[in-house]
Amino acid sequence: MDQGLELTNRQRQCLFLSACGLREQQIAKELGISPHTVRIHLKHSKAALGSSTKSHSIVLALMTHNLSLDEIKSSRHFAESKYSKSFDPKASE
Repeated sequence: MDQGLELTNRQRQCLFLSACGLREQQIAKELGISPHTVRIHLKHSKAALGSSTKSHSIVLALMTHNLSLDEIKSSRHFAESKYSKSFDPKASE
């Protein structure tokens, strides 16, 4: 695994919020961008990491230190409280 892989800040933000359990629409609202733009950032992060799925991208981002597991764990309460009605960590997009 190449430890030097770097994602853009926006790609990292989209993956981070996805790892916290937010869906594309929710990520778009949080970042003030369109859902289409979120999909593009996630698509580019998958390509940069050599992944075919969002879940695999999150794992690879953790392995390459583009994301921090501690930050994700500590931020899950954000997703759970802000999106309590629609939050379902097991839901897929």
